[in-house]
Amino acid sequence: MQNKYGYRKLKLVYQDTDSLIYQVYTQDIYKDIEKDQILKNYFDFSEYPEDHPLHSVENKKVVGKMKDELNGKIITEIVAIRPKQYAYKTLDGKEHKKNKGIKKNVVKKDTTLKDYRDSLFNKSVVKRKQYCIRSVKHQLFTQEIEKIVFDNRDKSTFNDEEKDSINNGYKRMILKKGYKTKAFSSF
Repeated sequence: MQNKYGYRKLKLVYQDTDSLIYQVYTQDIYKDIEKDQILKNYFDFSEYPEDHPLHSVENKKVVGKMKDELNGKIITEIVAIRPKQYAYKTLDGKEHKKNKGIKKNVVKKDTTLKDYRDSLFNKSVVKRKQYCIRSVKHQLFTQEIEKIVFDNRDKSTFNDEEKDSINNGYKRMILKKGYKTKAFSSF
């Protein structure tokens, strides 16, 4: 992608262990890929609609090929808070939301794209109730749990006046007495 578009026309918006979301500054990325056979060979377009110009079963389920999970739909807005916690809206107006650790019905019914946006830009903490079936000594019961759905505050970084930030777990991290952190208040 960088060979095709360079640093100025390509922006990495989100990444996870097995996925990437790029913002590409071009008139029509699908026409670009259709014209560039080298770039086209990196993708699996087998699940695109059959009437789509890029539809091809040539790379179907080939290991190492990239796949467009939206099958040609265009993202108009995306809010990515952290890996496995993001939401986006497509050109047809549909919202898609992912939030690992939160029940799917809570994410679908009780959260909005605005909640993701508020968490990212306003550092707001959003809580929602969810219900779980638990087992204690082979006795089943239903439990209501209030979980933090969005918390954009970074709990794994220590801010130091001399340095920008230090990641939690850094091998040379020495905390001074009375040092306040975002993760553990003070020592």
